[in-house]
Amino acid sequence: MRASEWGRLDIARLLIDSGADVNHKSLDNVSPLTLAGKKDRGDVVRLLLDKGAVVHDKIGAADVFLIFRSMRDDTTAIAHLLRVGAGVDVRDGDKQIPLMDKTNAGHAAAVDQLLLAGADVDAVDIFGQSSLHRVRDRADIATLLLAAGATVDIHDKLGFTPLLIAAGRGYAGTVSRLITAGADLDVTDVRGESALHKAVSEPEVLRVLLEAGATTNVRDHSGLTPLMDAAWHGHLEAVQLLLAAGSAADDLTTDGESALT
Repeated sequence: MRASEWGRLDIARLLIDSGADVNHKSLDNVSPLTLAGKKDRGDVVRLLLDKGAVVHDKIGAADVFLIFRSMRDDTTAIAHLLRVGAGVDVRDGDKQIPLMDKTNAGHAAAVDQLLLAGADVDAVDIFGQSSLHRVRDRADIATLLLAAGATVDIHDKLGFTPLLIAAGRGYAGTVSRLITAGADLDVTDVRGESALHKAVSEPEVLRVLLEAGATTNVRDHSGLTPLMDAAWHGHLEAVQLLLAAGSAADDLTTDGESALT
């Protein structure tokens, strides 16, 4: 199994062609396939699948998840993996499924393939986050998930919706796509922060939110408006945009502080 672990495709191929059993299991039920997956040896995984490796019932779900991960965006290999018994919604230790992993990695073709294979588009991990929470600046992947029925305003355990995460990370294209799908512009997290609060360091996202009609004077649980947040952190362009959109310059926090103080 060392060839699988070390990613030596040449040696693995030679051994298999010489009669090595691709489905051999060690005393602790480790197979060449699971070992190659754990070590992220995608080329070896593909070879093993091509040579007849199967996903037997003693392979742990977390190991199968890693095998999926090693496939990257190789839809042919993923299809083969599904055919030989891998469950489309296998979970790792954090309860992630392959759809979440492919979404996070930006593998659009794999996302589409897993959705067509029946992946649970609203499955959540131990943090309550779905695949839609994991979309980066990839409106195309957001579109695939939404078309498959993803809940646009699904909340994680900290109250974050996909819009709140995308806004804070500066993913303007994804923010725009979520808004088009009906995302709540004024939703807040457990601290009372809205998408505008999250986006004060991201002018492009801020523009998208303001043009869509986000409420400018929403307050978090400390009484801060997005304008105060922007001013206190030195985000000049955000201050200009928020003032132009009607933010009140003289609003006060619960401690009596303003954007100026």
